[in-house]
Amino acid sequence: MTKAFVSTVLVAALFGAGLGMSAPSQAAAFGGLFNSFGSMLGRPGGEDMGVDETLVKMSEKMNRTMPQSVDGDTRLDKVSAEPGQQIAYHYTMLNLRSKEVNTTNFYKVFRPTLQKRVCASEELKLFFRNRITVAYAYRGKDGEDIGKLAFTPKDCGYTT
Repeated sequence: MTKAFVSTVLVAALFGAGLGMSAPSQAAAFGGLFNSFGSMLGRPGGEDMGVDETLVKMSEKMNRTMPQSVDGDTRLDKVSAEPGQQIAYHYTMLNLRSKEVNTTNFYKVFRPTLQKRVCASEELKLFFRNRITVAYAYRGKDGEDIGKLAFTPKDCGYTT
């Protein structure tokens, strides 16, 4: 696994985390969604919207602007709300086939570094405080899965 690949995957993951975005308008758009997450949990008249429903609405809004190029090697294809209070960012590595990536090294190398950055992300703290798991899924240019890294609130020091 090359140093450039490591850097590309981290940039892609941080793009989803609301960090390292390639354009100010993207940062503003996604940052606004992250900041409004708390207000999306409630509806007018005091009727509460559940966390899973809020994540579905948030991912639908984000997906209106997808796919988005992160850099020359990476594309953010979609964001999905998944069962059990999880949000996932789905990326394609544009210059690598899935078979070119050693999946054991993928998890060993990226998880600790990405976890440190994800857990420090101001944008994601609200998710973790609301018991939401944040995941990053990667595919090769062949459309085949490379791997998925998921971070729970507990991974970032939040207790339920």
